[in-house]
Amino acid sequence: MKLPMSNRIQVYGIILAIAGTCLTTQVQAQPTALVIDTSSKIQERFTQSKPNKTPARRHRRAGRVQFVLPKLPDKGAPTGRRKGAAGRGNCPAVDPPLTALVPERTVSAVRGQALAATYVWGLTVSDYPTFWFYIPDLPPSTSSGEFVLQDEMGSDIYRTPITLPGKSGIVSVRLPSITAPLETNKMYHWYFKVDCNQQGASGPVFVEGWVQRVTPNPTLESQLAAATPQQQVALYAANGIWHEALTSLAKLRQVNPEDTALTTDWAELLQSAGLSEIASAPIVQCCTPKNLEAAGASQVQKDF
Repeated sequence: MKLPMSNRIQVYGIILAIAGTCLTTQVQAQPTALVIDTSSKIQERFTQSKPNKTPARRHRRAGRVQFVLPKLPDKGAPTGRRKGAAGRGNCPAVDPPLTALVPERTVSAVRGQALAATYVWGLTVSDYPTFWFYIPDLPPSTSSGEFVLQDEMGSDIYRTPITLPGKSGIVSVRLPSITAPLETNKMYHWYFKVDCNQQGASGPVFVEGWVQRVTPNPTLESQLAAATPQQQVALYAANGIWHEALTSLAKLRQVNPEDTALTTDWAELLQSAGLSEIASAPIVQCCTPKNLEAAGASQVQKDF
């Protein structure tokens, strides 16, 4: 049956409306599906890559003992030699050579000097400090050395022959109480000499440097009073007081030789002062000044 024109127009309008609705639904559905699919893939990639972007946590012990170089003294130039010259005095050329365990600082130009200056200098709070040296392998005939302490004018405060241990290692020489105590804020010049030629045909191998006694400020004194022995080592080092940092830690290692934390502290302290090459050297029992042996004081140096 043929519909009137007005009815046919209405039918065509309904068909077009239905077709438009279907087309709109299809077009809208397609982007929605793409968005869902894309976000799913991004989430999958993020989940897979996240473990690779997050590094595994490393359980590393943070350094506790770091030596801080103090400010150079206002007066005087504490220049010295931390390492003995190799091959002098018929001593064999070894690496590392005779070495003083003391901080060293090289300054290219200071106070109008054109040449570089090497300062070998350490602070102490003790009136009778302990000095530390690395002794390399020496000829069997080399059994003694000499330790000298002088005032700023070059006059002897203490001079003594030292019996060497006969093997390589780190040794200590303590200033004995038979001498006058170090005075606060004064500079003292020390030497440690080893002569491998007992006939004296050539000069000895030696190291030299300076020590200065200081008084801790009230804040540091209160911190030290409240600290454990291990914490005291770190406090001394952080405040530039070398001799007590090194000696206190050496005492702890002597009492607890198997303590790996103390071994690590020792290595960190020496490394912070530029002495990492001898950090693994053993501490050996030495050195009794010969003029104390006759007085029956051989135990003095065993107590550092």
